[in-house]
Amino acid sequence: MENNQLYEMPDLKLNNKNGVLILGTSSLHEPFSFKDQDGKIIGFDIELAHYIAQGLDMGLEIVDMQPVALVPALINGKVDLIGAGIPIIEAKEKNISFTNPYLNGRLGVLLKR
Repeated sequence: MENNQLYEMPDLKLNNKNGVLILGTSSLHEPFSFKDQDGKIIGFDIELAHYIAQGLDMGLEIVDMQPVALVPALINGKVDLIGAGIPIIEAKEKNISFTNPYLNGRLGVLLKR
């Protein structure tokens, strides 16, 4: 989408009635978590976190970090949840709980014939 994104985050009203939910993400994984032309972190996982916070009557704080720091930050309690197009891998399931998958992705290669 390269700075001319068609994606627009909905304007979701959040309150801090029950505190603030802290989301750890890596803004390198478009369309899940990336920066718009103004440097604001947006994307599918960010929107999902907004809906979760809204449902819990919480505010949302987004912490941008390197991908390798996401799981350790969750395990150490520095963030409440993580989201950045994270694949469900058996080795990670030993330390963290995943939601049900919301995307069944498959990689492919296109070749000109």
